[in-house]
Amino acid sequence: MASEVEVAVLALGRGQYVVEGERAYRFCPKYPTVNIISPEEELRSTQTEFLAIALRKKDFHLLRREGATLVSLSLNESEKHGTWKHLASTYDANSASLKAGIHFPGPRVLNFADILKYNYVALPQLITELLETMHETMGGPIDLEYAVQLKSMSQPFVDFYVLLVKPMIGQTSAINLDI
Repeated sequence: MASEVEVAVLALGRGQYVVEGERAYRFCPKYPTVNIISPEEELRSTQTEFLAIALRKKDFHLLRREGATLVSLSLNESEKHGTWKHLASTYDANSASLKAGIHFPGPRVLNFADILKYNYVALPQLITELLETMHETMGGPIDLEYAVQLKSMSQPFVDFYVLLVKPMIGQTSAINLDI
């Protein structure tokens, strides 16, 4: 019997980055301290911008659909606001490694280290329990979409929202079409 391991994806900002396959952080909720890729690859593939609701935007065109009220922001700019205090690590070129936190000089990598590796909040455990419960309830693998909001950067409190739960469709096979 093959062992199945779930993969979760995290991104800062709206979930559009995850849904559309943009740069986001992938990890195994059951083994959150295990690195799936090398630090160098994490640096190359890290999220560099995020979508946020433009609260100050007064002039927008609703024909642009959801993009009408969104703004794309640079992660470098958001660091000044403390937005990702517990979300990023710093790449150390001398040791080719990542140091959790942003109080070191060097490029930033959005890898949610305080949360995933140092248990700032128990997000991996929550995701694992939800996946196991939903797998049992639905009788097979599931797709779980969620949103997390840190209540405060100084206190480890989160709001966790389940956005979608659906069963995953079984294995697909190639189909040859004779047009």
